[in-house]
Amino acid sequence: MTRRGWTLLIVALVVLGLVAIYLWSMQRQAPIVSARYKEVFVENCLKQANDAAQQQNKPFNEEQKQMLQQVCNCGAARSSSVLSTTDVNTFLANPSDPAMLDKIKPILEACAKESRGSGTAP
Repeated sequence: MTRRGWTLLIVALVVLGLVAIYLWSMQRQAPIVSARYKEVFVENCLKQANDAAQQQNKPFNEEQKQMLQQVCNCGAARSSSVLSTTDVNTFLANPSDPAMLDKIKPILEACAKESRGSGTAP
């Protein structure tokens, strides 16, 4: 093998190694983003629901709070598996983004319907 051949082989191996390191680091970050997304999602979901109830002067009772917690947890789990990485990052940057809320609303409605159907509704 010529000197040029060895040089190309070394460059190719270095590039392959760098790509592997990059992909490995991205996989390690994904669960962190996912956990952060779920945390922010549930926090935002509960806050918006409580704010809406307070504006109507109808605070939630304990049973309703438990159901709301279930619905928000369900919405976080489902939306994290349905939304793209770009959507998740958009939500993390601005949880009140109207475009994101439009994407999340049907997911929360399905979760709420299932919670009511399970017999845990007040």
